[in-house]
Amino acid sequence: MLFYDFIDCTDADYQILLDFLISGETVFLEYLLKFCKRMSANWNPINGTKDEVNRAMSILIRLRMHISNLYQKGSFPYSPKALLQAMEKVEFCYENEKGQFNAQAQAGKNMFDLDYMNYVKKKHQLKK
Repeated sequence: MLFYDFIDCTDADYQILLDFLISGETVFLEYLLKFCKRMSANWNPINGTKDEVNRAMSILIRLRMHISNLYQKGSFPYSPKALLQAMEKVEFCYENEKGQFNAQAQAGKNMFDLDYMNYVKKKHQLKK
């Protein structure tokens, strides 16, 4: 997974990715939007290990939440609606995989990191 290699080079810091998105000197917005659209259209994280997929999704989720918060506060320099929608579609694919994995998983094993589990719980609480 090229994206995993990329975030590995940035020490999995979503702040660096946010800087790339805000900067006018990169085409990272275009890359990330295409990546998310491709992943949601052809969800197949077999190319990466479970840890790689979890780490990449953890970064994407943190990045999406931060972008959304900045946009709601009026602090994001442009409208990230298309990017946020694309990122949410990837999360949806990830959530569906979680359901399939949990149905087949052995007791006590879970491939999803604590940040994501807390995010899902918070999301469900807000819906109630």
